[in-house]
Amino acid sequence: MPTEPAPLVEVAQAAVAAGDWITARTAFEALVSREPAAEMLAGLGDALWWLGETDKAVRYQQQAYAAFQHRGDAASSTMIAVGLYLTYRVSLGNVAAARGWLARPGRSTCHRVQPRPLGGVGGAAAGARQCRPGHGRAAGHRRARDRGPVR
Repeated sequence: MPTEPAPLVEVAQAAVAAGDWITARTAFEALVSREPAAEMLAGLGDALWWLGETDKAVRYQQQAYAAFQHRGDAASSTMIAVGLYLTYRVSLGNVAAARGWLARPGRSTCHRVQPRPLGGVGGAAAGARQCRPGHGRAAGHRRARDRGPVR
């Protein structure tokens, strides 16, 4: 197996396309150990799910969700949230947690973006919001804090 990032990405993508989840897991683990980018975390989570390692898969998918949110990628974080909804609902039977993941895209305090088709799935991002630095609940709290007490 290659050790440089670009060939590792190619190995991971080829393994996913072939359904070779053991090779995909190994490649994604190597990539995540170098730099835990959102796409690599999501890929590792997918590979682990297909290998039946649901608990680990959920942890990596949650990290991918947070990474996509951090960089303001509303469409990708929404897709991860929907996947986590399905995992919690179907695989784990945890309806409450599943509903929480399904509600996450709608709870964001960032501004809404127009829905657009995602890979043939029309309107999948309809409830997505796009986050930018300086927006959202935490930024509002910082602005209020910086203004001082209300008199």
